[in-house]
Amino acid sequence: SMATMAEAFVTMLAIPQTLGYSLAIMFMFGCLISWLNAAQQIFADIYNVHGSFPVFFAMIAGCAAVGSFVNNRLVTRLGMRSLSHSALIAVIAMGGLLGLLAAAGIVPLVGFCVAMGIILFAYALAVPNFNALAMQQVGHISGMASSFIGFTQTAGGAVLGYLVGQAYNRTIIPLSLGFVVFSLAALFSILFAEKGRFMNDSQGG
Repeated sequence: SMATMAEAFVTMLAIPQTLGYSLAIMFMFGCLISWLNAAQQIFADIYNVHGSFPVFFAMIAGCAAVGSFVNNRLVTRLGMRSLSHSALIAVIAMGGLLGLLAAAGIVPLVGFCVAMGIILFAYALAVPNFNALAMQQVGHISGMASSFIGFTQTAGGAVLGYLVGQAYNRTIIPLSLGFVVFSLAALFSILFAEKGRFMNDSQGG
């Protein structure tokens, strides 16, 4: 019934861990959509890569696949929080470094590919665990919670990625700035979810 659905929705929003990690997923998805929006333009305009663009794109995407495999191996040893929070810090740091080098005009093609590979590798370590943590306390309303997370991720992330795509100025700076701003927003969302704690797997999970 509508009443039951409304009650589940209110319950879910009242749980900081669910709400905070849902927002973190949205911001991280914004990073991914920003990359998808800007990738071809960056390779074509900055690095003059046209016909071989799919090869470079596939190699970078492969880093996310490797990250998913590594996540499966490490999460039980390190814990979801330690692993995903560390990965988020890596995205912030690499996005910031990429932005500084881009501002200085010293980002060669190989360096850009390596940086993006690291970012997508870290993304694959962070987001699946964010999703698990968002769902951890709402098993009794899992349908509503998963729908909310999916909608928030897709709609919010698409808007954020669109903004970065529109800011493209034939440099890497808008993309790297998007990574930093969105991942910092994800960090603050996690601090809200965890009540100020960070990489604290003693809570369980």
